[in-house]
Amino acid sequence: MGSRINLIALLVPFLLAPLSAASQTFPAKPLRIISIFGVGSVAESSMRLLGQRMTQSLGQPVVVETQAGAGGVIGGQRVARSAPDGYTLLFTELVQQLVAPMLVKEKPFDPLKDLEPITNALEGGICLIAGTATPFNTIKEFIDYSKRNPGKLSYGSGGVGALNHLQMELLKAQLGLDIIHVPYKGGTASMTDVIANQIPLGFVAIGAAMPNLRSGKLKIIGIVDTRRHALAPELAVIGEEVPGFEKIPGGLMLYGPAGMPRPIFNRLHAEFVKQLTSEEYRNEVRKFFFVPIANSPQEAAQQQKEAMTLIVKALKTAGIVPE
Repeated sequence: MGSRINLIALLVPFLLAPLSAASQTFPAKPLRIISIFGVGSVAESSMRLLGQRMTQSLGQPVVVETQAGAGGVIGGQRVARSAPDGYTLLFTELVQQLVAPMLVKEKPFDPLKDLEPITNALEGGICLIAGTATPFNTIKEFIDYSKRNPGKLSYGSGGVGALNHLQMELLKAQLGLDIIHVPYKGGTASMTDVIANQIPLGFVAIGAAMPNLRSGKLKIIGIVDTRRHALAPELAVIGEEVPGFEKIPGGLMLYGPAGMPRPIFNRLHAEFVKQLTSEEYRNEVRKFFFVPIANSPQEAAQQQKEAMTLIVKALKTAGIVPE
């Protein structure tokens, strides 16, 4: 027995040597970050800025490649099936990445098993917007009007199962509101119709709504949160007027394929945190109303767990089943 233990002790350094060598030489070639966001979007632009900083820090090109479509399934599947060597990563929206595979009967991959969260990179938040022709300006006025006029209001979302869709369905169920859902192919499309007063309500990223608020093209009724936004503290939040309001945890997440060697995984996390928390990068993404989070992998995994609990609840509330 003792000789076996001694043999194992002798072999351990040799078994760990390849991993140690790999981490010391990583990265030895360009990294690829698959982004599910459209070219020119504020999310994609923020990642390209981060990629440029990572390129300088790592000494290897960090290429951001857009793989939009299918609610993030295509990009997520591509990374989930890639080699777990740290060279192919995913930039996505937390809720979208969890929900999309749940909307089909034959799941292309399991985001909880096939992907590993590195960090919640950025949070921007979404807000409830209204057209200038609507007769309400505050959260309370919106709720009161909706209750007095059941079935007369409609809202646009980024599509079935999108964060803004699920969030509104939870709010409707909590308050007993009767508001019609109108799915769009993205939040920007719904905002265009809100500005044109073709639809009274919509949910969009705060960064997308703010320029139109300042120009008087729309109204921001409230931010979907329980606390004020660090970059827009003057705007009301739904949680202030709705006790017990449940916010689905969101954020722009960085993932890698499951099974990455710990030394490489830890190196990636450290590099991302270093760049995300730099003063220069924070100032760059302020214009998009993004706040860098850069939390630990454990915290990101906990956010994912909490989000999944509310996602399942929201899907059941909305009567959404896999097709």
